[in-house]
Amino acid sequence: MRRALGRANFPEELAKELAPRNAFSRAAKELSKERIIRRAEETDDEIRFQFTREFLQGGQYDYTKEFDLYLNKETGQVRCENSHMEQVAQSLVDNHRATRMSSDVTRLIQKIFDTGGSDLVPVRQQGGCYFVPAGNVTILNGVRALLKDIGGSLSEWEITAKSEQTQVTIQENMYSYMLGMVDKFKASCQSISENTSSKVLERRLEEVYELRAKLTSHAPLLRGLAEEVNAAINQSELDMIGAASGNQTLPPPPTTEVIEEEPITEDEDELVYA
Repeated sequence: MRRALGRANFPEELAKELAPRNAFSRAAKELSKERIIRRAEETDDEIRFQFTREFLQGGQYDYTKEFDLYLNKETGQVRCENSHMEQVAQSLVDNHRATRMSSDVTRLIQKIFDTGGSDLVPVRQQGGCYFVPAGNVTILNGVRALLKDIGGSLSEWEITAKSEQTQVTIQENMYSYMLGMVDKFKASCQSISENTSSKVLERRLEEVYELRAKLTSHAPLLRGLAEEVNAAINQSELDMIGAASGNQTLPPPPTTEVIEEEPITEDEDELVYA
């Protein structure tokens, strides 16, 4: 994956190694037959998981603790009082750390677009289909080469705006996409107060600048909805500045639903597997 990124002229560092906790999350799905695995405790170095056996007896379910398993968050090393399970779990964790699933590739492509300042706009809630504005075609060429190099493929259709309905659909998708970015910015400002450092405030103001730059770039696609997005950006900036000056409290996190694509989100680490 790293070599393929380099050949496609992308930074190889984008392909980070799968975190041990995420590798164990995937391994636990294979270990959870007839048992429940819960995260019981976490320190700076390790996570302790409790394995509990579930069985049906006398018409009701009973539960018996089997053992504890410890996972080193940095190295991925597993230790367990059950030597057999320690070997099995270690093998699964190692295999998952070395394997990249389709969801990992999707996450990587999203990261490529994000770090390149480009846009990958979801077209459907379930993911897998995205709209790429014309100005991002160069980065799309690199993604195409990357996928071909690792044995994947990319299906593409060029969209023309001759149809009024097509223009409306693009407008609605871009509007939801831009408002989603504004909502994420608002969520990142929830901890802002008069005690917030100047460096953090500078980063937040840079994010506002980037939002406005994207709005300018996509205004022709947004058409009449661009003003609404601009108003949302302006209000979020005023709320942030007000909270930083101590003159007002930031509103609660936005209620507008922001769709997180299932393939792009990280694996859950709050493990409950039955």
